Amino acid sequence: MNFWAFIRRIDQVQRGKRFKLIASIALAGIAALVFGGLVLLANDDAMGDELQARAFDRAQQRALTGASAEVGPVQLVRQGVDAALIMLGSGADGEGFGRGFATVGIGFVLVVSAGVFVMQLGVGLSFLMALVFGWGAASLLMLVPALSGLGRLIFAVVPLTLLFLTGVQLLRALLSWSHPVASIARNLVNEAIRMKISVVFIVLLILLLAIVPGVLDDDQPLRYRVQQWLQYGVGLSYAIMALLTLFLAVGSVTTEQRDRVIWQTMSKPTSPWHYILGKWIGIMGINAVLLGVTAGGVYMFTEYLRRLPADGEVVYRVPSDGNISITEDRRILESQVLVARVGEKAQPYAPTPARTDMIVTEMIKQRQETESNLRDTPSLRREMRAAIIRSYREALDDMIDQRFDEMKQRDPRMVSNRQNLDKIEKEIIHEIELQFKTIEPGQYKQYYFLGLEHAADFGDEVALIYKVNAGSNDPAAMYSLSLFFNTQPWPVMDGDGRSLPPERYGLRQVSLGSAQTLSLPLRFNGMDTGFVDSRGILELTVVNGHASRPSNPFSITFPPDGLEILYPVGSYAVNFARIMIVIWIKLGFVASVALMASTFLSFPVASLVALAVLFAAESAVFLSDSLGQYSIKDAQGDIDIKSLFIQSIAAPVAWTFQTFAELRPAANLVDGRLVGWGMLLKAVGVIGGWTLAMLGFGWLLFRNRELALYSGK
Repeated sequence: MNFWAFIRRIDQVQRGKRFKLIASIALAGIAALVFGGLVLLANDDAMGDELQARAFDRAQQRALTGASAEVGPVQLVRQGVDAALIMLGSGADGEGFGRGFATVGIGFVLVVSAGVFVMQLGVGLSFLMALVFGWGAASLLMLVPALSGLGRLIFAVVPLTLLFLTGVQLLRALLSWSHPVASIARNLVNEAIRMKISVVFIVLLILLLAIVPGVLDDDQPLRYRVQQWLQYGVGLSYAIMALLTLFLAVGSVTTEQRDRVIWQTMSKPTSPWHYILGKWIGIMGINAVLLGVTAGGVYMFTEYLRRLPADGEVVYRVPSDGNISITEDRRILESQVLVARVGEKAQPYAPTPARTDMIVTEMIKQRQETESNLRDTPSLRREMRAAIIRSYREALDDMIDQRFDEMKQRDPRMVSNRQNLDKIEKEIIHEIELQFKTIEPGQYKQYYFLGLEHAADFGDEVALIYKVNAGSNDPAAMYSLSLFFNTQPWPVMDGDGRSLPPERYGLRQVSLGSAQTLSLPLRFNGMDTGFVDSRGILELTVVNGHASRPSNPFSITFPPDGLEILYPVGSYAVNFARIMIVIWIKLGFVASVALMASTFLSFPVASLVALAVLFAAESAVFLSDSLGQYSIKDAQGDIDIKSLFIQSIAAPVAWTFQTFAELRPAANLVDGRLVGWGMLLKAVGVIGGWTLAMLGFGWLLFRNRELALYSGK
């Protein structure tokens, strides 16, 4: 019997009902014996204390050294046994024993349930062989220093591979019902395991998740390692899955048409919509399995990293400096990375409803100081609000008329129609906002952040994200700024917690052109800092320069995304789950575009079309930002035909795919930004609508194709 015949025989055995029943009973029996043995050993008068003492010593050593699963499968099993002995051996404390017994018992039940589930899927022997041979080889390789890296790689690859195979087997079981759509989807799943191009991407994804943790720099602060892992683990995984989705969809349909395999499918009672929908469901099933592998690997390793000693810690959450309760590295990790935060941008100069209400409130307070009988009534507020908006509108209309007259003098053919006036208005508003965000040397301006009344509900600090542009953004230049929050300077201490002299209060040395973060405590030494007032308003005063530093040579400008306050509103775990769903939704659109293109194009052309759509969709935000700075006029003020043509193509693309590009799963996860249910529903509505449209268009093309053309060969 050759090797492949042996593998087929093993597969036949593990799929048999008798084997599934016997193996499940045997697994439950072995688990019960092991559990009972651990209980007896932990509470044995002669050996229990000694075993627990050894387990405590090993656990303490692992905590001090930061040892982890990298030591290999054998040590991983020993860690589990040590934890069980510690929890089960509670001596005379009956209550403690009960808690330990319940905890370890639940753990054994979960392990046995997972094992029985695997057995019932028909992959029990495959699991056993992979664990024995894969982890056995990993253990041996890790004993050799020169080969320990390869051993750790195999050790990480084995569970990821088993998770993928289990997911595929479960997917096959879910698609086993008798219907043309399910049959086509199931055939595509089987095809994905056989096609070389899909296998390459699947192997690449598993290797990526296994290799990246080993290349993280241990000398970096913990928060940077976590961010790098999230960026590579989620960002690169999404890129690989997007390419896999694209090539699998295109390859499956075009190959079946080229090789006439589709004749066998469409000659049966199968409609064109059955074929298209079945292919899409099969691809999305494979994506769900791969996304499950990615989510499991990324989340588990993130939690492992989270419990390593941060910069300045002896062990997890134990600072080396006993005078502080938490290190800076740990604080930033827990409050700015592994969290779900929302952002409030600085209010624009234009009278938005929120900013108008704030101005009205301040005006009423000022008038009440001189008019004691003035009452704050809704009618008064409406009147003052209307006056502010009317004043802004009149000033804006005057500037529009003046700008139009200037353009009319340069070009007498200029027509006063709504299109030209709207364009002039947008240009003027952009200039006003740019001037509002620009500060001359030695001058200052005030910016307001509203809606922060719940900022302290989930944390003790908020983060100011700011980006400064000046001149040509010389990367070697450092600019001095003075920052005051509700008239109070921050910081008032240096990085080591020492008080700064008053002349250096509020000083910030900033680099140009890059986003920077400043943490603002809402409470300091147990007292409210007052940075956010009772109305949820934060007033930021920015001075271009500082009294203790030479003046900055140029004016500074904050770009549209250059001033934002972020604060936590939820947990990292739930946000992580929503981000995985967003990725799956985006992959669904990629699959629909690839299927649509492959219904009437060859493999190379369909792949190129799908890649172009994917690139355009992902770059829509960049296109939109670029169009804001793009001018269709030449130096003389005349319309440039080439620039107009470029804008006429780029603008519809940026508008169409704006929602798709704004959903940046990896960036949101790295920055700890919330992907809320509203955003998720918007993604389902907008991207789901595009997906249905592409599938419908593909169905229309496919149903009008003449598939049974005889080639004469």
